[in-house]
Amino acid sequence: MLSRLQKTYADRPVRFLLFPCNQFGAQEPKKNSEIKDFAEQYVTLAKNGQGSNVIMFAKSNLNGFPCTYSGKDACMPESAECCSENDAVYKYLLAKTPPGKIAWNFDKIVTDVMGRPFPDETIMHGGDTDAVEDAVEKLLTEVPSSTASWATRQGSLGAGWSLCTAAVVAAVTMLGDTTG
Repeated sequence: MLSRLQKTYADRPVRFLLFPCNQFGAQEPKKNSEIKDFAEQYVTLAKNGQGSNVIMFAKSNLNGFPCTYSGKDACMPESAECCSENDAVYKYLLAKTPPGKIAWNFDKIVTDVMGRPFPDETIMHGGDTDAVEDAVEKLLTEVPSSTASWATRQGSLGAGWSLCTAAVVAAVTMLGDTTG
């Protein structure tokens, strides 16, 4: 699914923000670097926010379970623990998007250029590529042309919420995302 979406939106102001999570059946126990290496077998990941529309963050906790890990390797490639710096992302998104809880890996939240959840959007469950594409296309057609033009000019920078017209934020276990 993700490799197909990456290709579909490669030249458009859309970013896919991936937050690996080990809270669902302990499906993501490995180090951040190992998760990244596996993901790169299927998609091209951004390096320093550039070169791709897929950006992977360090492993995260969600659904109100704060990350309490504070070791020296916290949020680093060699860590297999959660990254507390990511807690605020899901705290905000889940407060704004019904039903307010990620049910399983591959749940997705579509956001606008400012990182706000797409109006009237609920958390998307599973691998329904068509639903993701429908939401992103609707958002792309509704964005004011000046914003779309500005976001397009930003090209591959995409390191922040404000540098793309739409973003799909996903709690993922990359092992399940091997289909195109």
